[in-house]
Amino acid sequence: MKPSISVELQMKQRIFLSQSMRLGLKILHMPLLELKNHINKEVEQNPLLEWKEELLHEEKNLKCKQFFAASHREEVEAIPKKESIYEKLVQQINEVFSSPEEKRIAHLILRDIDEKGMRASSIEEIAKSSLAEKQLVEKVIKEMLLFEPLGIGSKNLQEFFLLQLKEQNKELSFAYRIVQDFFLELIHAQFSKIAKGLKVSQEELLIILQKDLSSLKFSPLPSFSLETSSMVNPDFFLQKVENRWVFQYHSETPLALHSRYLHLIATSKEDEKKQMEIFFKRAVELMRGLQVRKITLKKIAFYLLKKQIAFFEGRGALIPLTISKMAQELHLHPSTCTRAVAYKYVSCPQGILALRSFFTSSIQTNTGKSISQQHALQVLKNLVQQEDKKHPFSDKDLSLLMNKADIPCARRTVVKYRKELSIQTASKRRRIYTQIH
Repeated sequence: MKPSISVELQMKQRIFLSQSMRLGLKILHMPLLELKNHINKEVEQNPLLEWKEELLHEEKNLKCKQFFAASHREEVEAIPKKESIYEKLVQQINEVFSSPEEKRIAHLILRDIDEKGMRASSIEEIAKSSLAEKQLVEKVIKEMLLFEPLGIGSKNLQEFFLLQLKEQNKELSFAYRIVQDFFLELIHAQFSKIAKGLKVSQEELLIILQKDLSSLKFSPLPSFSLETSSMVNPDFFLQKVENRWVFQYHSETPLALHSRYLHLIATSKEDEKKQMEIFFKRAVELMRGLQVRKITLKKIAFYLLKKQIAFFEGRGALIPLTISKMAQELHLHPSTCTRAVAYKYVSCPQGILALRSFFTSSIQTNTGKSISQQHALQVLKNLVQQEDKKHPFSDKDLSLLMNKADIPCARRTVVKYRKELSIQTASKRRRIYTQIH
């Protein structure tokens, strides 16, 4: 059969995101500080955008009233606002990196850092997602590791330990060699293997561990620390006022189109008119994106309030909830909800909490009740904390105790939960206790 060339027409349905939709999703995904920086940059670059002076005056007057009202209270103290760690990191990125590409990669890495300050993705994954060269990503990470706090963006605990020892000029010490060459043995408390490898006695090894390793931090940002609340600014507030729950957005962005420049669009020259139309389109898209962000967060706020009312009122724990279920009930796309929840915080009677913390998987108890996985993890953690340290519970014992607490938990599930909580096996817990005491 002779080869031939033919033309065939096909019709396919495909969805393409417009520039306006892309910007809206970007604004929805941004953390609060990054959003403020983005708005300030747009106002500086776009002559058609201006701050509403009358709203700014009203805000100043309100602050004055609040100040004078507070001055009549007893023991009023002027406490300066503490700069958040996120703000410090953004400032260091702008100071250290000169090229826009390096800054872009640094901001992507910053988003990838978890609550402990560790990097979630590998260098290869970051390079792939950012469409950047691997060498450039490595260079940016190397610089960020020296930021304040030290070790921010470390890939694991070993790298963070080595970085701290290097900062203390202990690269030639036994401690540095232990972390570099015997890290697995160290975390599994296999002290005899380490002593044999270093050719020292166990007594000498314990002195080294006590002197050089006991003071090392386990994460750049200790999780559940007292600084957690001050590190972030809430995106919105949920407060109960006179038996009614009130939603308040963090700040109404007082943006407006500059009236003096608007009429110039029609009277300008052709080249100037085209440029002004571009500015006009950008301004409208920004204001629309900000409005969509506010509406979406308000929908999510009242949805969470409805579903987790017992938690907000202090009458119970969080119930199991997933982002996909919320997206379905709010008639939103799951990816939109994921973007809306990421890096967002709510201020409520329980404190400043991440929106993501309200979404937990479900576990069916022996009596048919649904509880969150976080609740099961907390029960296991409490059991280990209360155990006899000389005779710790085995995984089988913990499985039986969890079942007695109405939480179905097989031995393999206990192993999975232990690893999530970074809890060692019973034999290693016993060995660590005997070594210390």
